[in-house]
Amino acid sequence: MTDKVVSRKVIVGALMIAFGLVNIILPDMMPINIPSLVAFVSLGSGTGILFYTKKHHVKENTVTIVEKEEVPYVIKEKREPEQKDKTDVYDDMCNETILLSDYIGASGKKKTLKLHMVEDDGVQNPLMHTKELENISTIEMDKYPYVIGSFDKMADVIVEAHVISRMHCCIYNDKLSEDIYAVEDLNATNGTYVNGERLNNHEKRQLFNGDILKLAAVSFKVEIS
Repeated sequence: MTDKVVSRKVIVGALMIAFGLVNIILPDMMPINIPSLVAFVSLGSGTGILFYTKKHHVKENTVTIVEKEEVPYVIKEKREPEQKDKTDVYDDMCNETILLSDYIGASGKKKTLKLHMVEDDGVQNPLMHTKELENISTIEMDKYPYVIGSFDKMADVIVEAHVISRMHCCIYNDKLSEDIYAVEDLNATNGTYVNGERLNNHEKRQLFNGDILKLAAVSFKVEIS
């Protein structure tokens, strides 16, 4: 509420009070005869206007002051670190020591697979190569699965023999156990054999160190080391 409005209401209230008092106390001074009831109403209304205007104006201009609560400052006591004797320090070092044999054992768990072509009396071994190497006699896989066959566009290692199918077999390595290797026959016409036993079409067989893997008439010795 602005100061101008407050002033106007105060003036109106004061006039109404004055009008009511004059009419009640000095009725002869009024130019016309006004009923007493009107005088009392005017007196009460003026008083109410003044009271309400003053109370409302004070409430609007009242500023609430909140006292800031002081937080006590606590000084933490500095504690000196506990001193350990030499025996305790030595025991802690021993407990945290990891044996070197643990690392050596872990690093030695990784084994690789190699297939060495076996010489067969009276039968000339076929030529074998990869995209990078020519005339190899040992297959060393650099990825898995690894396809062995006679078709250079689909096989990882090519065995140049008419008895070898275009995609003859595939070598797998179980990632969950790096030492486990397996061979799968890829529906080879002349078959895939492990230690003389022919695999069924798309049958997988685990390979072990020293096994003889035979693709048709071409034999390989398995080395896992």
